[in-house]
Amino acid sequence: MRLLRVQLQAGMLPTVLFVSTIITLLCSALVGIVYYRNLLLSRDRIQEELIRNIHSGIQILQGSNSFPLNTPVQFDLFQKGNDSVELTRKPWGVYTLASVKAFRGRHQEQQAALLASLPDSTTKAALYLTDEKRPLTLTGDTRLKGICYLPEAGIRTSYIDGKGFSGDMPKAAMQRKSTGQLPDLSEEYQERFALYTTIAASPQALPIQQLHTPALHSFLEAPRVYTSPENIELSGRLQGNIILHTSQTLVLSSTAQLENVLIVARRVIIRSGFKGQVQVLAQDTVEIENNVQLTYPSAVCVSNTKGCYMRIDEKSVIEGLVIVNNPTKNLSTLEAFKDRLDIEPKCLIMGYVYCDGLTEFKGILYGTLVSRRLFLRTPSALYENYLMDVEIDVDKRPKVFLTSPLLSKAPTRILMWLD
Repeated sequence: MRLLRVQLQAGMLPTVLFVSTIITLLCSALVGIVYYRNLLLSRDRIQEELIRNIHSGIQILQGSNSFPLNTPVQFDLFQKGNDSVELTRKPWGVYTLASVKAFRGRHQEQQAALLASLPDSTTKAALYLTDEKRPLTLTGDTRLKGICYLPEAGIRTSYIDGKGFSGDMPKAAMQRKSTGQLPDLSEEYQERFALYTTIAASPQALPIQQLHTPALHSFLEAPRVYTSPENIELSGRLQGNIILHTSQTLVLSSTAQLENVLIVARRVIIRSGFKGQVQVLAQDTVEIENNVQLTYPSAVCVSNTKGCYMRIDEKSVIEGLVIVNNPTKNLSTLEAFKDRLDIEPKCLIMGYVYCDGLTEFKGILYGTLVSRRLFLRTPSALYENYLMDVEIDVDKRPKVFLTSPLLSKAPTRILMWLD
């Protein structure tokens, strides 16, 4: 057998080494790419599972009120030791803040959401008027649609200043009998209100001078509280987990831009032209000037044992909750009528209105009105339990409307994701 002998030139050796090195580097790069791709896929898979676990944690908080407020509780979702979550329920105004932290090894995800309740039988109604042996009287172009809880004296029509009834009256099948008492606000509502009125004494409270706008604060952290013993007039942009407190008057100017902010004050004035999403907890008075827009899910509440007052001026729009109440139980008629709510013409409210005193309603409500007594002032006289030229239609309220868990014991749902 003859062998073919090939003799390579010495100059070829560097070329061979260079090519070998390039091939080695390419192979190493391919191995590295595959490794890091698998690493990223694994991280993404874990992140997706953590997000699913967060949603499971939120569902657990939705389904149970047994978790204590402000106390983190660790929970093993599937009892396998590798799907752990930390669940926390916190108050946020009249709603509930649910915070869930999911973790696996060194990986973790955290998210927060506001929880609210589906409407119950009362908050599904158009009107609840306490039975004080006086009928409800309709006049003018009044349109009343939906289930109505009325006094035993019933409903009638009348003339005022030569104007008769020309609207829509609820059919007999939509009328229910009310009682001598309003549906009670929960004890937790009163406790929540009292808690926020003392928040200035909390260790985390900062003087209002340290507030600089624009300001954004995450709901995954502790709330940032700013307080002042003097009057405050607010402008600029604020968003997130921020509480503003004063023992005097707080004024929201038309240039203020607020989102998910909580306001606690003795007296609150919202200037004409303001637009934002806020919760207001006042201890004496709320004055909402004309052309104000409070977007869903806003809440405007005033509460005082000595009486309180709220006024909503013309052409303002409120999407959410309006509550005027006295926390004293078993109010006498005289005490109850120290609480008053005035809703002026062309004002639109989409949501739920509650007043345990006197309500003068002249606007448009797509939702529910609950009141101890109605009254109507004209240039010539004062009328009790009269409605004139108004519209109350619960069916026009958005179907996705949710109310405060402090007002309804119906199941809770996610009101909005926060972080």
